[in-house]
Amino acid sequence: MGFLKPAWMKKMPAHNQVYIDKVKQSIDKEKNQLTLAEIVRTAPEYEAYTYAIKLITDQAILEDLAVNCNRPRVREGAVSKLTNQTLLADYAKNDPDVDVRMAAVRVLTDMDSLEDIGRTNSEYYIREAALLRHFGCANSIELIEKLTDLPILTDIAKNDAGVRYRHKAEVKLFILIGPTQHCENHHWKKLDCCLKKCTICGTLEYDHKYKYYDSYDNGFVRSSKFKCEHCGHRGESRDSMNENDSYDTGEYGLIKR
Repeated sequence: MGFLKPAWMKKMPAHNQVYIDKVKQSIDKEKNQLTLAEIVRTAPEYEAYTYAIKLITDQAILEDLAVNCNRPRVREGAVSKLTNQTLLADYAKNDPDVDVRMAAVRVLTDMDSLEDIGRTNSEYYIREAALLRHFGCANSIELIEKLTDLPILTDIAKNDAGVRYRHKAEVKLFILIGPTQHCENHHWKKLDCCLKKCTICGTLEYDHKYKYYDSYDNGFVRSSKFKCEHCGHRGESRDSMNENDSYDTGEYGLIKR
């Protein structure tokens, strides 16, 4: 039982928007889950089979498509609608397609599985997605603010693709651990996120490379704007006739505990 096109559909070029809309309207009328599965497996148009998978709710059919369909986006769509937590955890850990793994993580609700994936998965972005769901966070900054787990924070500080996230995790680690001992002459080691760390005592300092890019002076207020060439952090120093209106928004020196 295949997806039989009406005569009007055969005359239209594929991927024409009117054609695509007509395809979707035809699929919308189909209520039989097995017929929808057949459309998913055999329809030549990407728009047709990716739309049809959204209408399938039968878990047995979805499990079969997730395992046996040779179309990656169909497998991704099927996995994103599964409810079996054991299967989802297995897909998240072991599926060869990264989009399928990510789709499984995004619908996984078993907290033990999410924590396990967040700690042990070999790919950082899969670990991060699992941790975001496990801790109920919308983004990495919110996650870092909640975390007190040193191994996870260290993982973020070393591996996150975003400079600001690595930076935030390094600062959080310093706040949690602090310097391990005092030393008068620091031996600095540059980190990769505009920070430097003393190899003796563990003290952390900002290490921005600021570059001036704009200023203004109206006779009452003098302001200079600058930006870090590495991470893009922007700062502004301002002096005015009113002493209480003088400030500097750059990040310099020791990170306070």
